[in-house]
Amino acid sequence: MQTSTTTPPAIGQHWPEQGGTYIGIASDLVGGEPGHLVLLDDRPTERLSWLGSKLWAAAIGNSARLPTRAEALLIFCNAKSKITNDWHWTSEEYNASYAW
Repeated sequence: MQTSTTTPPAIGQHWPEQGGTYIGIASDLVGGEPGHLVLLDDRPTERLSWLGSKLWAAAIGNSARLPTRAEALLIFCNAKSKITNDWHWTSEEYNASYAW
């Protein structure tokens, strides 16, 4: 996920300048400020652990990261066709042994 301040396309449409699909405005992005949410086109080439997924997303740069649970719900609601029918990590830890 990454945030942007440029003019977005319609929700669910590709946003070429941002390299992904526009999801909408998330009211509580990391850092507390509302902003545009983009589901990036980049995908890992293999299954990753939670920590591996977090590191992979951070390595993309430009503030990319795993979505919060609320953002994952927004992705599911606004762009379900853009995600695979599989397990997906969020940035939130459930407890010392699990993540959401």
